Amino acid sequence: MEARASTQAEIIGDPAWFPDNVDFNRNTFGFVHTTREALSRQSFLDARWDRAALARMDIPIPTVLSATQGFPRPKLNFIWHTAFCCSTLISRCLDSVGENLALKEPQLLILLAEAKRAGHLTQRSGALDAAFELLARRHHARESVLIKPTNAVNNLIPEATRAADGRMLFLYSDCKSFLISIIKKGEMGRIFARKLFGLFAADGHAQAQWPMQALFELSDLQVAALVWHMQMAEFRRNREASQAIGLNCDDFLAKPRETLSRLNDFFDLNFSEARLDAITAGPLLSQNAKDISQSFSAKRRAAEAGDIEKSLGDELDIVVEWSFRACPETPRENPLGATL
Repeated sequence: MEARASTQAEIIGDPAWFPDNVDFNRNTFGFVHTTREALSRQSFLDARWDRAALARMDIPIPTVLSATQGFPRPKLNFIWHTAFCCSTLISRCLDSVGENLALKEPQLLILLAEAKRAGHLTQRSGALDAAFELLARRHHARESVLIKPTNAVNNLIPEATRAADGRMLFLYSDCKSFLISIIKKGEMGRIFARKLFGLFAADGHAQAQWPMQALFELSDLQVAALVWHMQMAEFRRNREASQAIGLNCDDFLAKPRETLSRLNDFFDLNFSEARLDAITAGPLLSQNAKDISQSFSAKRRAAEAGDIEKSLGDELDIVVEWSFRACPETPRENPLGATL
C-alpha cells in the first residue's frame, strides 16, 4: 500500500504525467505519460490526440485533491477564443522550450465544462481547482504555461479566474468573418454552429429563452451569428477577469510581429527580441497551424473570404445586420472595449 501511494504521489507531482481525463462516475483523474515536446507538437490535446501507445494511470480524485492542496496557487495564462480566429497559430508562435508551453485544447477542460453544464461541479469544485493546478506544473523551472481551451470551454472563464493567477486574452473575429469560416467548413461547419448553440444555451444566455418555434425557423447562418454573439456576451461579462483584454485576429494577421511583441509583454513571457524576430521570420506564419503539412497565408485567407462573400451577394450583410438587431447588447464596433 505504501509503494502504491508513493507512486501516485510521484505521478501527481510529475508534469510528464499529463492529466487528460476526469471520470466522476469512477471518481478518478486520468493521466498519460508523455513529454513536453509531444504536448507542444499536438495541434489539439482533445480526443484527436492519439494516446494509444502512452502509459496511463487513473488516480482517485480525493487522492489528487489531497496532494494538490500543497501546490502553490497556479499561474496560468489563457487564450479564450471564438473559433476560426488564429488561436492555434498564436499558441504555436508563443511556444518556446524553457520559456513558455502552450497547451492547445486539453480534453480535461472539455470534460469539466460539460460537467459544469450538467450541474456536476456544484459539490466538486475542488476537482476543477486541482485540474488547473495539474495543468500548471512546469517542465522547466522558469517556463510559463499558456492554455488555449476550445471555445466550447468558455463557460469556465469564471472558474479559471477564481482558481488561477495570470492573464486572459479574449481572441475573436468579427461576426461576418465567423460566418464565412462556418461556410468554408460546409455541412460540418453548420453542424458545428448548431452544436455550439446547444452548448451555450446552457450557459445562461438570453437566446436560450427564445421560443422553440422561433429557433427552429432560423437559418444555419442565423444560428451561427447568434453563436458569435453568445461568445461575445461571455467575454463581455468576464471582461474584468484576471486582467483580460480583447484582440481581433485581423490585427494579428495584419501586424504579426507587432502583435506578438504586445502579447509577449501582456503575458509576461520575456521572449527576447531575437526570439520574436525568429518566430515571424520562420515557417510558423506560412503553415496551417492545425496541419503543418498544409500551407497558409493571410493573403490567401482574405482572398478565400472575399470569394465567399462575393458568391453570397448581400446575404452575409443581411444576416449580420439581423443579428445585431436580435442581440442589441453587443456593441457594433470594438465589441470587447479595450483591446491589446
